[in-house]
Amino acid sequence: MINKPPAERSRPARTDRAAPTDKIDTHDSSTTVDDSALRAALACARRGWPVFPCKPGAKQPATRHGFKDATTDPSVITRWWRRIPGANLAVATGAPAFDVLDVDVKGHVDGMATVDRLKAAGLLTGALGTVRTPSGGLHIYYRGTRQGNGSLPGHGIDFRGLGGYVLVPPSTVDHAAYEVLDWREGARGRALDWQACKRLVTPTRKLLLPCTGNRSEEVPRLARWLARQQESNRNNALYWAANRAVDAGRQAEVYLLVDAAVQTGLPRREAQSTVNSALRRAGGPS
Repeated sequence: MINKPPAERSRPARTDRAAPTDKIDTHDSSTTVDDSALRAALACARRGWPVFPCKPGAKQPATRHGFKDATTDPSVITRWWRRIPGANLAVATGAPAFDVLDVDVKGHVDGMATVDRLKAAGLLTGALGTVRTPSGGLHIYYRGTRQGNGSLPGHGIDFRGLGGYVLVPPSTVDHAAYEVLDWREGARGRALDWQACKRLVTPTRKLLLPCTGNRSEEVPRLARWLARQQESNRNNALYWAANRAVDAGRQAEVYLLVDAAVQTGLPRREAQSTVNSALRRAGGPS
């Protein structure tokens, strides 16, 4: 377990409080349950960060409405963790809490390469801190904003803002813990401009596709176009094409695009994951 989870030391410090000594009173009557996640949850609430429980050892919410149930009410929080001992701790991202750049390094995706590009462009300055995730990726924390969630699956990064959430220490997944790598206690931090990150990583290009006006032909047409894409663009092209298909109401046919992407050399599992991301964006099954 992590001795000092970010929930206890990750809020930009108030000027009337010495952040390094902002300890949690384990003798408080509200923390009679000996549970580090409960104590961390109450610390988050004192900072004004809305929290909610996830299932023990998992990322799935333990409440009916997930992040929509997030609260700073200590009585509700205590009741949750008394009912579900060992529940993981999740914070609803975006203001009034924080935004998070979620960096993935699993499989064929190397989000660190994308992070290096963003750093070189000066887009990742002013982070509040960094947490290593159980899968070996990173959560980079920034000042909370009103930006919504975003995803660049082919580049190994996601953005967690309004409408999202992240697990924080002392949460664990598959018996591995979220680990604080650094935290700039007392720093106000800066906001991450997610749109600027997207423009750098995936510059807008005019995609010329013939317009047939026939929606039944939309997915086959996209599949033919996708099969001609070069290796450097195939994942971005798949995500774009999948969103086009979803917007045209052709969700039932969207997996034809997976086959087309595989023809370009994209691993089937990666192609499936990218299409699922497009379906999740639209609220469809994935």
